[in-house]
Amino acid sequence: MIDPSGKAFLFGTLFGLFLTGCVGANFAYKWYYLDAVSYEGKLLGPTPDKDIDLSQCKKDSKGAHSCVVMLKDEFKAIYLDYLDMQNKLAECQRGK
Repeated sequence: MIDPSGKAFLFGTLFGLFLTGCVGANFAYKWYYLDAVSYEGKLLGPTPDKDIDLSQCKKDSKGAHSCVVMLKDEFKAIYLDYLDMQNKLAECQRGK
């Protein structure tokens, strides 16, 4: 049966635009692969017990990089965006 009010068409159009917007979204933060001369040392975690050996960042047998690096400013931006998203989600769930 055809919807005479056009609500189904409007919903379908808005849903299509939403999907297009999500597909077109880019990861807006800079990141790099780590390709070091020497893989000695540690990657420092937030606490010393979370440190890991830098040797884990060596390329695998297929030549793929094992670690991704972000500079501090980019990491700070993504972290602040994450916190903002958490706050907005909490507000949404509270019904505000």
